[in-house]
Amino acid sequence: MAKRKNFTTRIKRGDLVLTSGVGALIRTQSGVFGLVGSLADWESTMPVKPDPATIASEREDFLRRLEIRDPELEDACKVPRFIEPPSEPDDFDWLHVTPWHVPIFRFPLTEVCSNWQCQRVTMSSPGDPGRVFCGYCSTTGKKGRRFSAVQSPVFMVCTKGHLDEVPFRAVLPRAGCSHANIKISFGNNPRFPNIKCVDCGANERFDGEYDCTGRRPWISKVSDEECSEKMHLVERTGVNTYFPSTKSSIHIPADSNIDERVIDWLNRLDLRFFSLANEKNVETLCEDAALAGFPLGRDALLEHVNEVERRNKRCESTEEWSFEAARANEFDVLAGHTTFPALGRSRLLQFRVRSLDEYSHSLIGHDKLITAVTSVDVLTETRALDGFSRYKPDSPSQRDGFRLLWGFDRPKNSWLPAYRLHGEGIFFVLNTALITPRPNDGANHDKGLRTPLSPEATFAHSFAHLFMKELAKSCGYQLPSIRDRVYDLADGRVGFLTYTAEGDIVGTLGGLVRLAEPGLLEILLDGVIAASRWCGQDPVCIEKTHSVSRRVGAACHQCLILPETCCERFNSDLDRRGLRSNLP
Repeated sequence: MAKRKNFTTRIKRGDLVLTSGVGALIRTQSGVFGLVGSLADWESTMPVKPDPATIASEREDFLRRLEIRDPELEDACKVPRFIEPPSEPDDFDWLHVTPWHVPIFRFPLTEVCSNWQCQRVTMSSPGDPGRVFCGYCSTTGKKGRRFSAVQSPVFMVCTKGHLDEVPFRAVLPRAGCSHANIKISFGNNPRFPNIKCVDCGANERFDGEYDCTGRRPWISKVSDEECSEKMHLVERTGVNTYFPSTKSSIHIPADSNIDERVIDWLNRLDLRFFSLANEKNVETLCEDAALAGFPLGRDALLEHVNEVERRNKRCESTEEWSFEAARANEFDVLAGHTTFPALGRSRLLQFRVRSLDEYSHSLIGHDKLITAVTSVDVLTETRALDGFSRYKPDSPSQRDGFRLLWGFDRPKNSWLPAYRLHGEGIFFVLNTALITPRPNDGANHDKGLRTPLSPEATFAHSFAHLFMKELAKSCGYQLPSIRDRVYDLADGRVGFLTYTAEGDIVGTLGGLVRLAEPGLLEILLDGVIAASRWCGQDPVCIEKTHSVSRRVGAACHQCLILPETCCERFNSDLDRRGLRSNLP
């Protein structure tokens, strides 16, 4: 839930990590648009007593109740933990605390009079909770009629995440006039507003780019940054105003003896003066651990101490997280290539590698296109927000992403917003030897989540989108609730996971994973083959030229393009022509 003074709007917990995260522009219930505040502003609104002597400990106790631990994702984001965004007040009853409201800041502040005969510009303040009235019309209107002003439908953004008001007055020529009284008409296209000075009569149309001002109005009490990018005019309701950068992890239990409960206990201790060489210190720690309910041996306890030190040092490391290694580990586990005792005991990941002999279909077999099928009865996904971009999708660096969310560089005891979901899915491994790439596919290919997929993985991604459409017809989940996860490994292996993560702690109802059963999966695959042959926009769709910028070939909203919640790649790396040429 987000709040600013006397207006409140409800936001889903998951949306505060995705489309309505820090820095996103949202429309409140009162009709006012505002920016979701920074994580530093989140902390300032925690429902704790403002006592300087206890506020730090109370904040820590409050955050610990909403803590999420995921070692793989912590390594990726270089933070010691994640915090779930606040939820509805009813969910806080068991905590006996006041609900935590996320702050928002009114934006844009430029207001235009709704009277078409006036259209004068006035400025509001970040704390104005409701409508702003035109000062000119309120004094000259007939019969005391007051005209309200509406927020400007456009503002400026840069690709690094900064945003600012449109410099309307700067467009007009300086002919000895301050242009203090201007009026704006947007006409049919808000991206090309017409600006007129009421005093001198100067008239210009806004069309162009400006040097970035480095403003971050969603963060309170910070100065502007230096930025070499150009700012672009965007519409207030456009999709290019905010692109969240997220990292996600399918929970894979660690093949080790590390107990997260012991890690949490050690994190509460002050180990700055603890020395492994001091045997007395080690004996004291073993005794304290036994009293805390962890009767570990000396070697096991020291293993946990070393793990704590490793996790603390990763925040200072400049080494990038290996996305490729993480995806390869998920692939090996889900395909049944890797097994260890912890997998059998896990309650957060349960799956079955199916025998291919169960199926009777032209696409399934050891020497056919689909060489492995896995029913994932229970999976757990953690999604974390680690930054965002504007104007076009991009992946900011870890430092830049953290500064966008917090307003300053990363401290040691930091956190990022995340939430955990439990669901189900179906995993496929594809035979890349049977996938023939089209000419010019895979140009400038480089491995990684936000770089172009290989031609074989582009085929897998396109196949996954059609498969998700077929799933939505029968599994009981709406299409926006189904997601894909493409595996494009450096050794040439390719696969994809289609899954839903919309259930609760006990999982989902099994409607999706049930469709992996023999007799049902074949029907879905027949639907994919049929859908690849024809689109409602053909022949226009199938004859599309390949877009280098978006890496999209023959694809449109009638066939491959899905809601943004479905695709981790923002509907890039898709091509139905490649599907049609490789399917019967």
